[in-house]
Amino acid sequence: MLKNITIRLAKMNDLEAITDISQPHEPLKKLDYTNTFIQEIKENYSENSIQKIFIAEIGNKVVAHAKLFFYDPKRIEVDFPSPAGWYFNGIIVKKDYRNIGVATKLSKFRETYIKENSNSPKIYSIVSSTNRVSILYHESLNFKEIKRAEGFLNIKLKSGEGILFFKEISGD
Repeated sequence: MLKNITIRLAKMNDLEAITDISQPHEPLKKLDYTNTFIQEIKENYSENSIQKIFIAEIGNKVVAHAKLFFYDPKRIEVDFPSPAGWYFNGIIVKKDYRNIGVATKLSKFRETYIKENSNSPKIYSIVSSTNRVSILYHESLNFKEIKRAEGFLNIKLKSGEGILFFKEISGD
């Protein structure tokens, strides 16, 4: 695994790099991504934040980002029944930096963040049933499949079926 990688909360000056990593090829979508990331980065530093966006840097270059979201049914209405708790909400790694441990380091960092900043040891993640790479990745992190459905939270899976993964992290 990489040793020279730094993981931290995203800041506003990371906006362009985060957008470029996620950017679809349609120019109008880039603006949507940028506006979404502005709100997410602001949320990183708000007192009652229920979502976080982290970045991975090698040197001074942003090479990946990952999100974390806390679902509380008392605060948020959803379209599909889902358990309360933390949700890993996607990792995007620049193509040239894949398969070298960046995603794993981001995931471990998110786990540590939850341990240090929450009394909820539960982590969930939603994966399309057709995304074999993501399924294997979650299994490698010791996530267990607990349910399949057409959607979870407010996410309706394009493939028609999603998998809800679960992991309980220990406090040590």
